[in-house]
Amino acid sequence: MHEQSEKSSEKDLEVAANMAQFIGGPAQFMTSDDIKYRPTDGWFVSYKKAASIVIFLIFVLIVAGLIGWYSHSTPTKRVHDALSLINDGSTKEMAKPSHISPHVRPLKYWLYFKPTIMDYNNINNNDNNSNTNNSSILTGRVIIEFQIESSNRLQKLSLNAVNITMKRYELSLSIDEDSKVSKKRYKRANETNLVVENNEKNSQIIDSLLGENDTTWDDKNSTIATDESNKVIVNLENDPNIPLENGTYGKEETGLVPANGTSPTDFKVSKIKDDWFSVNGIGKADEIVQIKEYEIDRVNGLHVIHPTKKLERGVYFLMIDFEANPSNDVLYVVDSNTNEEKKRMMGTLLKTAEASRLFPLFDEIYLRAIFSLSVERPKEMRVLSNMPLRSTKDTSDNWLIDTFNDTPLISPHNLAFVVGNLEVVDQTSINSGMSVKFWAEFNTTSQGFYLLDKVEPTIVGLTDVLSIPYWLPKLDLVCLPWKIVRSSGNPGLITMRKSLFYADDRSPLVTRTEALKTLIGLLGEQWLGGRVNMKSWTNVWILEGSLLYFRHLLIEKIDPSLGSAHSFVTDVETKAMESDGYDSSRSFRVKINPLRVRLLSMARNMRGACLIRMLHATISNDTAFRIAYKKLLTSQNDGSVDAREFWNFMNEEAREFPDNLSPKEMIDTWISQTGYPLVTVLRNYEEGSAIVRQKKFSYDEPTAEKNDLWHIPLTYVGINDDWSSPKKEWLKKEREQIFQNVTTIDKINGTDWILFNVNKTGYYRVNYDEKNWLLLAMALDENHEAFPVETRASLVDDVFALAAVGSSKYETAFGFIKYMQMKERHYAPWSAFAHHVFKLNNVLYETSAFLDFQEFLQKLITPLYNEVAENLEEGSPLTLFAVKLACLSEHSKCLDWAKQSFVQLKRNPSFKHGIPMYIRRTLYCTIARHGGRNEWDYIYQKARNSMKAEEKYNLLSSFGCFQIPSVLQSIIDEILQDDKYNDDEICMILKSFSMNPIASRVAYKSIMYNWKNILRRFHDSYSVIRSFILAMMNSVTNEQDLMDLHTFWENNYESIKTVKYAAALVESKANLAISLIKNYSHEIKEWLKDNNDSGA
Repeated sequence: MHEQSEKSSEKDLEVAANMAQFIGGPAQFMTSDDIKYRPTDGWFVSYKKAASIVIFLIFVLIVAGLIGWYSHSTPTKRVHDALSLINDGSTKEMAKPSHISPHVRPLKYWLYFKPTIMDYNNINNNDNNSNTNNSSILTGRVIIEFQIESSNRLQKLSLNAVNITMKRYELSLSIDEDSKVSKKRYKRANETNLVVENNEKNSQIIDSLLGENDTTWDDKNSTIATDESNKVIVNLENDPNIPLENGTYGKEETGLVPANGTSPTDFKVSKIKDDWFSVNGIGKADEIVQIKEYEIDRVNGLHVIHPTKKLERGVYFLMIDFEANPSNDVLYVVDSNTNEEKKRMMGTLLKTAEASRLFPLFDEIYLRAIFSLSVERPKEMRVLSNMPLRSTKDTSDNWLIDTFNDTPLISPHNLAFVVGNLEVVDQTSINSGMSVKFWAEFNTTSQGFYLLDKVEPTIVGLTDVLSIPYWLPKLDLVCLPWKIVRSSGNPGLITMRKSLFYADDRSPLVTRTEALKTLIGLLGEQWLGGRVNMKSWTNVWILEGSLLYFRHLLIEKIDPSLGSAHSFVTDVETKAMESDGYDSSRSFRVKINPLRVRLLSMARNMRGACLIRMLHATISNDTAFRIAYKKLLTSQNDGSVDAREFWNFMNEEAREFPDNLSPKEMIDTWISQTGYPLVTVLRNYEEGSAIVRQKKFSYDEPTAEKNDLWHIPLTYVGINDDWSSPKKEWLKKEREQIFQNVTTIDKINGTDWILFNVNKTGYYRVNYDEKNWLLLAMALDENHEAFPVETRASLVDDVFALAAVGSSKYETAFGFIKYMQMKERHYAPWSAFAHHVFKLNNVLYETSAFLDFQEFLQKLITPLYNEVAENLEEGSPLTLFAVKLACLSEHSKCLDWAKQSFVQLKRNPSFKHGIPMYIRRTLYCTIARHGGRNEWDYIYQKARNSMKAEEKYNLLSSFGCFQIPSVLQSIIDEILQDDKYNDDEICMILKSFSMNPIASRVAYKSIMYNWKNILRRFHDSYSVIRSFILAMMNSVTNEQDLMDLHTFWENNYESIKTVKYAAALVESKANLAISLIKNYSHEIKEWLKDNNDSGA
């Protein structure tokens, strides 16, 4: 750090010196030449006039300099602020290059893997129980049967391959009659059967795939070059010792190309013997296509093959031998000890565009193909994959080769396999008679499986919604090791997080709820994402959003006891509206980089689920809704569907829409625009009418006039109406409309309330005049259970969101939720309230209103906390939010619980097993927030030594809760200087910083100082760089901070562009915080003080 400071000082001195040269003193004009001036030689200027001109010019320069200095020092918004980055069309957010082999369609992949890392000798000789990421090596061979569909001849083939070493290539053109383009086609499986190719040719290729006759020698003559774009080009034509007509050659690298572009050295090439592949294993009539050279584009993850002649229309076979060293988020390898014997488990995590890190392929979501998989394994282990096992071959060296049946057409990222010491721990059957097996490692015990009897009703429910029965011949559920938390729903093979897999009937309610929602989603992926996929990653939100909606649609039908443990409004819609309520939100039309899908998918999928739910409610016909999904699943033979087709299916089935409006036209107003509308209802109480207006809701620019308009399906009820049959109207792309006879007068009270957007089925917020808000508050206080739970939650969410932007008053918001103190005992309204409490806590942290805010919160939460605090084992969501709010407000009983738990944890490590997993994150954060060096040492060591990823993440998430700047700075320094954390762990730590004001402030200063170091160290990890930016989320609360942030954006404009949406979100939230403190903190303080003093 000291050396870095010295370098910075030297650099500052150098810049200062240059500045001094630029500013300089007045110029000195001298002449030594003996020059005579004559009127006839031209025009003559006297010394006096010349001096005057010089003085004038100097004056102009000084004035210009002062203007320039003033303009740069004035606290105005810079041109290069984060919001302008979004509109900068000169860059894409680290966009992945498009597929550059046009008209190429893969038909089938024959794949062989030998995971050498699973060798028992390697396992028992390895003392490191952690994931040995550097040793996770696969050797493999792939034969790709592909078709060139155009008459335009191709000069090259581009395959996606990241960190994969190619050992050899062979390319051949099929001239077999069965392989001609006009006849060669793999049919898609029908609804109940799979079309599996078991002919002689298929067996030939599999046998060839497992062949082993190779020779290797040094290549000293092949031409190797590295160009300025960091591409390695290997020319194979100039080697006189290797006859090209006898084979195809590849390069094995012993080192990577340095960043400066220096050519690598010490290469080897491998020759393919003619008898190894029997001229390619397909038939003697096939024609070998010679390869002239290939190039490796490391930046874009491409291997480009240049044949000696252009490739014409036809069917080709490309064989590649390779070695892969994929990262842990693509291929996990986890060790465990059982009775002093080491075990190892390996499995794929290829969701999104990550298959290219495992094997070379044409990696596009729409390029679905058939996969024939063979995996070599130690005899003591077992392999599971998407399809049933076809055969096993003994290699006579204690290894076996398992070959599986061909898959139907699937996208590359759906391929999956698991290798390990697995056994069936339980099984169940579904209506078709197919057995569904639960797999786990040997020597695991269970108290029973909560999910065991939930599989069949889940499949029945999904079949009912999608109108297509389960379509694969088998289904396996595999328990992931403790170190892996990412569940995956690949066709025929589901892998699930251990805590959810082993949930039983005595598990906390939140655990059982999460387990069942996860099961519904993973089984749903067998259809949406498995049987059918979108043609573009940009539109995958349609499938993922549908699945997220189906989780909440089906959960109570499958297990009615979970009705109090889930809420679409608070679990999904509130979060979607939060991220979508800023100008940094992105339209669904913005193209998404496949490599960023996993990072960006949650917000998009939640928003998509809201739109699908709104569409379902608007169509008002379950049969029509199901038929549209059936058409989606069956319309295309190749299983790739365009987004427009899905909306057309909805158009064909919709019956409840106005004549001049279709579902596609309605939904397009949400898809093509960012954000969502705010509907304002202004009642005329005498006439019973209402003016209904719409405008775009915006947290960061609430008063700005926008041109955005939506087709809004309105639903509303009055005091005497039926909640299950609300009235319906349309607000079609109009700024406002008057509706007559919207209310009826209550005979007892003489007036009544009106409520729009019943259960928040529409993706919009609603505001009312002050009188209607008061009437709703009175009605809730009188009988809150007369309102549906989802409606109560949506009212709480809306009233606080509106107060934050000045559309309503905080007096209205705080008064509205007072009924909750003694009466509300469903978690959904408390969850909606907690969402806004956490935001207010961060914004008010350094204001004089903070103590009053905490006092109010303590009084509000005390009755509920006293009811649930003694029953943590039950684990309801209501308990979770009560503990969170009590600890946040520094409730004495909650702080005592945290302190006593810490003492017990230090004294008896096994004490933690008595603390339910669902509450540990809150406990650790509370210990950290009120702890010092002693607590830091404990949490740090436990996080470093934890073998369970879920527990480790709970501990890491508490890092940002510490209030000691030196501890927080040491965490940032360790991330920047050491390799103790992987990318996921770093992102978890930085996320905790973003949620705590002091930690966020430390991150803000450290990131500005170390930005270039961050870019150098994490240049290949978009997720970490993005997380660093988001860590500053709650650090900017005044104008000076915002100016400094703008300066930081401007000084690092090019690098910030790569994470422009994250940067824009930080600025958007800063604008909201500054506005709230400036305009509303006094109002909040006055109301809280009056309320607290009154004892209310």
